[in-house]
Amino acid sequence: MITKRTFFLVSFGVGSVAIGASSCALDTNGAVDPDKISDFGSSSSGTSSSSSSGDASSSSSSASSSSSGGAGGNGGVGGTAGAGGVGGAGGMGAAGGMGGTGGALMCMGTEVDCDGKCVDTSIDSLNCGKCGVACMTGICQGGKCLECMPGATQICYTGPMGTLGVGQCTGGMQTCDVDGTWGKCEGEVLPGNETCGNGIDEDCNGSTAPTSDCLVNSNLIVRYYLDEAASGKMPTHAVDSAPNPLNLPITYVGGSNQLQYTNVASGRGLEWADDDNSGVAKIPVDPTKVKAMLDGKQKATIELVARVDTATGNYNRLLAIGAGGTNRFTLGVYDDPEYNFEMNNLVAGRWSANFSGMGRAVLHLVVDTTHGNSANRVRFYVDGALQSSIGGTAPSQNATIALTTGMSLCLGNRDSEGRSINGAIYYAALYERAFSTADIDKNVDVLKMWDDK
Repeated sequence: MITKRTFFLVSFGVGSVAIGASSCALDTNGAVDPDKISDFGSSSSGTSSSSSSGDASSSSSSASSSSSGGAGGNGGVGGTAGAGGVGGAGGMGAAGGMGGTGGALMCMGTEVDCDGKCVDTSIDSLNCGKCGVACMTGICQGGKCLECMPGATQICYTGPMGTLGVGQCTGGMQTCDVDGTWGKCEGEVLPGNETCGNGIDEDCNGSTAPTSDCLVNSNLIVRYYLDEAASGKMPTHAVDSAPNPLNLPITYVGGSNQLQYTNVASGRGLEWADDDNSGVAKIPVDPTKVKAMLDGKQKATIELVARVDTATGNYNRLLAIGAGGTNRFTLGVYDDPEYNFEMNNLVAGRWSANFSGMGRAVLHLVVDTTHGNSANRVRFYVDGALQSSIGGTAPSQNATIALTTGMSLCLGNRDSEGRSINGAIYYAALYERAFSTADIDKNVDVLKMWDDK
């Protein structure tokens, strides 16, 4: 411990008091230790004062130690603390340092890095299977884009545009299979063939089929719509739509100028690009319904929709029942130009024609040998108009059709071929009855618009 002797001078007003401290102790930090202070005692007379005249009076008390110390004086009042100073303004912060280079992107599990983003390519529709592959449907499963979500359902319809919700046509329902593709459309109703008089719009065209739009069906023997194809030579048979069908095998021969299917706005058909060529649809009539229903009969009707472009002098056949050059019941054309009908190998009627200006036409050849007037036993109509005969010998009254053994029913040629038309046949039918004018008008109205099923 360091000991020093110290004197303190305290001023009060105009006077001052000297206070002595004996053996004033400082601690190790140099601060005063109050517990170690010894007061320098003084009496009331020991106060030194200064007079106005400047004479100094000293106390009678000696500076030496007295036998007894006087009472200690009162401590002075502490001064008022001064106000704190205003803090200075803070300095500008230093600029931040450059950012460090990022480390490699760490993706978890099945995720991969796609342009700095972790994605699961097994389910991400924007990165399906690999980065950048987007699914049009927004569905990705197992890394593959799906057409639909398995188990989902939707309304479906596979019919022609504009028919859904028209007439009988209604949509169905399809379900998405486990592979993400739509299944079969179940329960839909598509356009069908019109049935006369049932009040149902089966072809979904916006109206029901009136009776006038339906063909005469009574005493029908055969009916060939010839709509099996729109082009080419693929169909093997011309299909009969009459009861107990008698389908005609088709013989295609030669190149593009031979028999093949064709298609026009009003329907399909069989076309020959040149006359006197091969190609035919034919079948033997013995024993068939054709022979059973025509042989020995007095009444019959041939109904055709055809286009004849040119003919030769070799009697080009439209519809023929015969064998070789024998014509038992045959309608054909000559280059005069004319239509020609043979019955029992005799020319029973001839009518002028304008092939180049006629185009597609509905033809009716009507036989009724029971008529007393020979002019009415064979009649020929083009688009419903009766044609004037230019020759031929009418069958005798009550004469019958004679179909002998070995005859064939042929379309567009004779059975031995080489007598094709240059043109097309779009529809053909035979009836075991003589059509009336009303029957003809009714069927012409239908066939002029459409000759297919």
